[in-house]
Amino acid sequence: MEIDVTDSLAHVEALRGEGRQIGFTAFFAKATAMTIQAHPRLNRRLFHGLFRRREVVFDHITCAMVAERVLDSGELVVLPMKIRNIDQCSVDEIHARIRSVKRDPLDKVEGFQAIQKSKKVPRFLIPLLHFLYRSQP
Repeated sequence: MEIDVTDSLAHVEALRGEGRQIGFTAFFAKATAMTIQAHPRLNRRLFHGLFRRREVVFDHITCAMVAERVLDSGELVVLPMKIRNIDQCSVDEIHARIRSVKRDPLDKVEGFQAIQKSKKVPRFLIPLLHFLYRSQP
């Protein structure tokens, strides 16, 4: 699938010309949230349990994405981030959250803390955790 984003990029540049600091990722995330808000059936998820599948409709819109960051050591790290109720955030707020993940000290970044906790999980439990993630909303 191809999406023509020429008009969107022009709109982002126009907003930057007004002095607003936003990026295309924040703009695209907000546009996606507005699409889901206009078409709530897109916010359904299918979970697979042991005996049946279950369709769940969420009452909020959450955006999960990753942010790339270079550490002081030169190592490239990809950090997960989640923005709940993104449809209620402005593009500027979304961009600020993305920038904070890229710039804040690592001990304050929620995604990094989650990665550190997951490293402590015994390896034999990982398949069980994957099943629970797929089966429980």
